[in-house]
Amino acid sequence: MWARLTHIKVQTEKVDEFRRIYNEEIVPAVKKQEGIIELSLLELNEKGNEFISFSLWENKFNAEKYVASGTFAELTDKLRNALAETVMVKSYEVKKHSF
Repeated sequence: MWARLTHIKVQTEKVDEFRRIYNEEIVPAVKKQEGIIELSLLELNEKGNEFISFSLWENKFNAEKYVASGTFAELTDKLRNALAETVMVKSYEVKKHSF
């Protein structure tokens, strides 16, 4: 499996707008991508403006195909007016351990 963590810092006054766009536009678009397993939004416990969008993919190929298709750039562009800084993406191979 492959994970992508997109670190997002939002303008404080635009947090509600960010959440709306994420839930109404980004989630449905990512859900349609081949090989997506999970998409979650991580938020700090205290009310803040920093988020991590966690996506889990079947494999690296599908995650990279999503980026290469331009869909990630299009979705990030939808957030442009709410962002406080450029998003940062880190990708990881997932080594799963069962308990």
